[in-house]
Amino acid sequence: MKPHGKGRWESLYFDYPEFEAPARDGLAMRAPVTIVGAGPIGMVAALTLARYGQPSVIVDAKHTFNDGSRAICVARSSFTALQLLDVLGPFLDKSLPWASGRSFFRGRQILEFFMPDSATERHRPMYNIEQQYIEKFLHDGVAANPLIDMRWRTECTGVAEAEDGDGVALTLRDPDGPYEMRTDWLLAADGRGRRSAR
Repeated sequence: MKPHGKGRWESLYFDYPEFEAPARDGLAMRAPVTIVGAGPIGMVAALTLARYGQPSVIVDAKHTFNDGSRAICVARSSFTALQLLDVLGPFLDKSLPWASGRSFFRGRQILEFFMPDSATERHRPMYNIEQQYIEKFLHDGVAANPLIDMRWRTECTGVAEAEDGDGVALTLRDPDGPYEMRTDWLLAADGRGRRSAR
C-alpha cells in the first residue's frame, strides 16, 4: 500500500532498498550458470546451486524488490526448502502460520476448511507473508553468499548460442551501456513474458 501522493516505491509498511549496478571493473564475463530474474525463483535457484558449491550470476533490470505480491500464501514444503537453504529464520519471525480457513459472503460463512496438520510436523501447512519480505529475506542470503554474483539494474537484452559453440552468448545492459557475457547454462526466471526465453 502506498501513501497518498507518494511514489511507486514508497510504502506504508516496507522500506524498498535502492540497488545500483555493480562496477564493471572486476566483473566476471563468464559464468557456469546465469539466472535472469531476481524474484523468489531466481534467488532460490542461486542459493540452491551455492549449497552444492556451484557459483552463479543473477541479473535483473529492476533496482529493487517487486512491488506487491503475486502470492501471499506459502506452503509447508516451501518452508522446508527454505530451511535446507539456511534462510528460514526471518521467514518464521515475520510470517503468519495457519491450518484452517473460513470464507464469508455478505456476512454469511460459505466455506470452512482444515488442512492436515499435527504436532509432529516441523512446519504448519500454510504461512502468510508478502512477496516483498520473501524477496528481502532471500536477498539477504544471496548477498551473504560469496558464490552468488548479484547484478541489479542489469537487463538481459540478447541470448544466442555462442558462435564457437562454447556456451550461451548473452548481451547485458546496465546504466553504463551494453556488454557481452558467456555462460554455460542460462536459467530464465524473469516471470511473465519471459523476455530471456524469447
